Amino acid sequence: MGQPDQDEVLAGGNSGEVVRRGDTVLRTAGEWTPAVHRLLRHLESAGMPGVPRVLGVEDDRRERLSFVPGECAQYPLPDHVWGEDVLLDVARLTRRLHDASIGCDRTGPWRSVPVEPSEVICHVDIAPYNVTFDEGGRVVGLIDFDHATPAPRIWDVAHAVYRFAPLTTDPSTDPFTEDERLARVDAFVDAYGWPWTRAEVLAVIVQRLVGLEDHATAESVKQARSDLLEHAALYRRDAAFVRSLIGVV
Repeated sequence: MGQPDQDEVLAGGNSGEVVRRGDTVLRTAGEWTPAVHRLLRHLESAGMPGVPRVLGVEDDRRERLSFVPGECAQYPLPDHVWGEDVLLDVARLTRRLHDASIGCDRTGPWRSVPVEPSEVICHVDIAPYNVTFDEGGRVVGLIDFDHATPAPRIWDVAHAVYRFAPLTTDPSTDPFTEDERLARVDAFVDAYGWPWTRAEVLAVIVQRLVGLEDHATAESVKQARSDLLEHAALYRRDAAFVRSLIGVV
C-alpha cells in the first residue's frame, strides 16, 4: 500500500491556511463558499479550463477543490510575468471567464459586495499571485475565487490591468516606462475585446484602488496587522498616480 499524500502548505490564503494534498486543495470555507461553488460548478459545465473543480466540503468545514497545475507568481515577481504573451493571455482568460459565468445563479451571500451593473460574475482579484504559470512561464489557469461577485466586466479588467500593466508606484514591480504601461493598458483591452476607452479603464482602476485602500485599512484594525497599513498607503499613492495618467490620455 502506498504512502498517503503529505500536506503541503501553499503560499497565500489570506482567509485561512491553504493546504495541498496530492491533487486536491483544502482551504477554509466561509458563508460565501456555497455561492463560489455554484460558480465553479457552472464554469465546469460551461467547459471553462484552468479553474478549480469543486470536490466537496470536509467535516472540519474546509472546502476541497482540485489542484490547478502550475505555479503562482509570488513577490518579488519573476521576469516572465511581464511578457507580452502573458498580458494577452490573461486578458483572454478574463474574457473566457466572464463569458462562461453568464447564466450562473447569482444568489449570495458573496464575500465581496456585488457591483452594478452586474453583467457577469467577476473573479475580483486577477493578479500574478492568483494566475498559475507552467514551467515555461505561460499562463495555465486562475485560482482563489473567494472574492468572486456579480459585477461589470470592467471591474475585473481594471484590477487585472493595474496588476499586469502594471500601474503602480512600487519600483520593484514596475519594469516599464509610463508610455509602455499605457500601451499595455490598450493591448489588454484589445485582447479582451471590449470597446472601453483608456480613460474609462483608468477611472475604474482608481475606484478599485480607493476600495482596496479602505479594505486594507479596515483589515489592519480587524486583524491587528500594521503591515496592512503599508498596503493601504501604496494603494493611495497608486490611485494618485493613475489619476495623473487620466489627465494625459
